[in-house]
Amino acid sequence: MRLSILYLILAICMAGCQSVQKDGLCSPSETITYTSKDGTIEIKPRLKYELILSIHVLVNAEDHHQLFIPWAEQMRKDLSKATLADAQFLGRKVHEWQLCSLVANYDGPDNIECLTDYIEHEYRGPINRWALWLKTDPRFWFTDFASWYADFLRRYYYEGFEKSWLAEQKQLVFDDARSVSMELEKLNFSIPEFMEEHTGRRFRDNTKTIYYPSSFSRPCHAYGFCENGTNVALYQIGNGLLGLVHNAFHELMHGLIHGWQEAERMKKPIKELGKKPAFQVFADKGNYRYPDGWVEEIMVHSVANYFTYKAGFMSEERIRSHQVSYGPYEAAVYDAIFDAYDRFETIDDFIFYAITHIQATDDPNKPFLYVGQTN
Repeated sequence: MRLSILYLILAICMAGCQSVQKDGLCSPSETITYTSKDGTIEIKPRLKYELILSIHVLVNAEDHHQLFIPWAEQMRKDLSKATLADAQFLGRKVHEWQLCSLVANYDGPDNIECLTDYIEHEYRGPINRWALWLKTDPRFWFTDFASWYADFLRRYYYEGFEKSWLAEQKQLVFDDARSVSMELEKLNFSIPEFMEEHTGRRFRDNTKTIYYPSSFSRPCHAYGFCENGTNVALYQIGNGLLGLVHNAFHELMHGLIHGWQEAERMKKPIKELGKKPAFQVFADKGNYRYPDGWVEEIMVHSVANYFTYKAGFMSEERIRSHQVSYGPYEAAVYDAIFDAYDRFETIDDFIFYAITHIQATDDPNKPFLYVGQTN
């Protein structure tokens, strides 16, 4: 009896100590948020997405993160064999956008313990439901994904990431956020109003967007999703206000033109385009519905670049020479945009026009040709 009481007292004490430790680690930490004059833009330099994006960099530095090759090589030395193997598993199995979206709604203290506590406890159910497709992997035969993922992130952070984050990357991210926020004060137009004027559409939902500056995002790449009902975009640091404005045009446009492909006139041209081998070759079918989702991504990306040009941030030459990310069809879309976009009252009319005036060719060097007439 005395032994049982002793065990009970010991258990209560241990629980209390763990609670105190957890509360201490998860106490509010200093966070900085920059807000635009009209309140539609927030810039948040934070750890959570940088930590997750760095996993992709660790695994793929040699492919498209050449500037981070020394960082990746050092991380591979610092991490234990087990943690490195887990990082490689995630980096090869799961798109970094998916991993970021799992913590999108977390807006608590900006430290590893609170973030992983959110994953392991507060958001455990939704994360485990998302991860059901991973249950066949031996890693998850005796534990659930949320617990495993939280444990992995803690190991990954303390074994290697913390050192480089505190020594260099954190300062770069925070400095860029401050610099861009100062430039943002000089912006002489409202991004949502500009987009409404040049698309003929009106926003139905919240036009506020939260921006997370990132040193680990893919070059010339952004990520967009929602955070507690608000649009979120991650942008690569080092591009100043241009990077933020372009990403705003891109990410907000997806919501602005929602439903465009449901119009009856769009269905047949989209279906026919999706059958063309030259269009299929460059399609990212793993991350976009095909063909309509992929068509939307190309149109949004191209028109966003055009808006960046119209707003005075990029030249036509730069767009045509450096911004063709989605293959030769996008190059033909630019021909249509610079020739005809401003002739249409709505972006829907232009998209229909572009799809029906870009034809496939037998020329392997130029598989798509815009056949519109210049006025």
